[in-house]
Amino acid sequence: MPNLFTSPTPTTDVAPPATPVKVTTALVWLTTGAIFCQAIIAGQFVSQDGKDGWITVHGVVADASWVLSLVTAGYAFLTLRRHSRCSSGWRLSCSPSRSCRRASAI
Repeated sequence: MPNLFTSPTPTTDVAPPATPVKVTTALVWLTTGAIFCQAIIAGQFVSQDGKDGWITVHGVVADASWVLSLVTAGYAFLTLRRHSRCSSGWRLSCSPSRSCRRASAI
């Protein structure tokens, strides 16, 4: 079983495979759609008398939103981390002699 928390060797000169990028993009869009639905559903239960059903739906969509957010972040980190030397602040073991110092100075 591979160790998921061991930093892989960075391969920034190679583009990430298409499938993880497509899956990450789909997860980001699903998360965005769920968050957008939150605003619409909130408007529905604020403006109507029978609010109980809309409040329940709002809570279910809220739970789906945070679960999708965690799944998206975890999937992106685990599949795309070898294509970035610093992984946008996720990886704490950046080598100062590599491009991390240059990336943080920008």
